[in-house]
Amino acid sequence: MRVWLEQSAGDGIWTIRHDDVRLADSTAIDEWRTLLLDELQSKVGSQRVPLLIDLSGFSLDPALAPAYGPVAKKVVSEYATVAVRYGPEGTLTSASLRTAAIKQGFASNICDSRETAVELLGRLQNSPPLSSPNR
Repeated sequence: MRVWLEQSAGDGIWTIRHDDVRLADSTAIDEWRTLLLDELQSKVGSQRVPLLIDLSGFSLDPALAPAYGPVAKKVVSEYATVAVRYGPEGTLTSASLRTAAIKQGFASNICDSRETAVELLGRLQNSPPLSSPNR
């Protein structure tokens, strides 16, 4: 399991990337949470940044969506000015992520490609803030 964060040149957008992340049990959730939060803290610290989340190399067992949701909420609320996910649509993982986001009070914002995600991220950054974290 590998999780890393990289910044795009010139646009200030950060991307969370995954390699062989298979959240199929509580041990995997714990390991992923530690890797993810450590990476965010080491790269962006306490600042909030525009964040893309690449779902390639990431899978979530639907039964673990309740354990995933609070971690995703923490990432979005503490590290992101706006967050958009992208990756394969129509999978159990994307359905589980949508459900977990909604239950945590956030829009799921899952796009099928990086290009579409960047466009959505730009629109969300330029929209007026809402009173709730759900964009």
